Amino acid sequence: MADKEEFFRFETNRDVTLIESFEEIQLIDPLRLALNEEGITEPLPILKQCYRAFNDESNLIIFLPPASGKNILISLSILGSINYSDPYPQVIIVEPRIYLIPEMLNTLTHYAKYLQPTFLITSRETKIADDIKKLPESQIIIGTSKRINSMIKSRKKFFSHVGLLIIDAGGGIYEKKTTEDSKESEEWKDQGETLHEIIKKLGRNVRKRWVSGNMHEDFFIKRVSEYTPDPLIIKSCFQVAVAGGQIHYKIECTDEDDKLEKLKHLMSQNPDTQKIIFCKFQNLERLTQEIKQGFERVLEIMNLIARDQLHEAYSNFKEKQYMACICQSKGYLIRQLYTTQQVEIYNYDMGKSKKKYLKRIRRNGLYKQGDKIFNFLITDEEKQKLARIEEKYGYIMQNSSFN
Repeated sequence: MADKEEFFRFETNRDVTLIESFEEIQLIDPLRLALNEEGITEPLPILKQCYRAFNDESNLIIFLPPASGKNILISLSILGSINYSDPYPQVIIVEPRIYLIPEMLNTLTHYAKYLQPTFLITSRETKIADDIKKLPESQIIIGTSKRINSMIKSRKKFFSHVGLLIIDAGGGIYEKKTTEDSKESEEWKDQGETLHEIIKKLGRNVRKRWVSGNMHEDFFIKRVSEYTPDPLIIKSCFQVAVAGGQIHYKIECTDEDDKLEKLKHLMSQNPDTQKIIFCKFQNLERLTQEIKQGFERVLEIMNLIARDQLHEAYSNFKEKQYMACICQSKGYLIRQLYTTQQVEIYNYDMGKSKKKYLKRIRRNGLYKQGDKIFNFLITDEEKQKLARIEEKYGYIMQNSSFN
């Protein structure tokens, strides 16, 4: 096994002792260390290694927590690390709350052609993008959680032959409720019971090892342990990037001002800002180098497939370093633009207009074949808001790509 200390370094090999004074930060890399305990040391492609390590007699199941689109990036990066000429029998993506920008759906539907049969299962019955409808009818199952559970129960034999099952377990959803005085309100509802049912119905057919990340860890581990005879639980402080990773940060904050100060200090002390992603109050989350590479491989594959260069579709992008995505959480819009040089992070307090804004971003999101990033339209007024935020807090990256 390689030296553990080596896994707690940035890709630049600069030791992370620069930020060791931050008692709130915990550096963990559970998946990498767990794989090394299994005798796996080669870093890429980590998913394939994981698959081969844990798929001795049954199937690999990956639970991905919800993040309005980011999970499909992780899913696609997983697919990007699989050579579609290899004999992987099936890939299934279960997304209880499909909320994806069209470009991701396009990529997913392209993949379905080359990783058949691929299924996308979602409980969201409305506002399904036209792109997803391009999947053959037999390859998409849309319905309520109850219907999905029923489908799983009735197809136990089918699921026992699945090669790779990616499940977005879902940490919770906002449910609209009408109070006695006829006022509508949104209430957070734990989706644990849905997950419980999925685990119960898959139980003895798809089992053996579980690689998981979930917001409600204690609850999740309890449930998985009940229905899995030999569970391997990979824990995280918020989410696990199942395609591998370098460093995971966690910052505990007393309030929003405390959070901003700590983030500002962290960035000032750490020039390698492209390795840092801020997301969710009380959580600092990573999308890792392997995720970046995996997603870039997805884009490269799509471009090569479009030109019928199938032989090259999995061989020419080991060194690519580009990825862009958006995710949001609790009133913050984080626009992550990855290149070899930087990641731009925008703390955008949109308040009640957040949902409307995000919908417009998804509607206007542009991806041109061959490009290395996604471009999002933004108004002059929003540019000014971002400039004011930058002036106030001082930690937003320069060289904005909003142009």
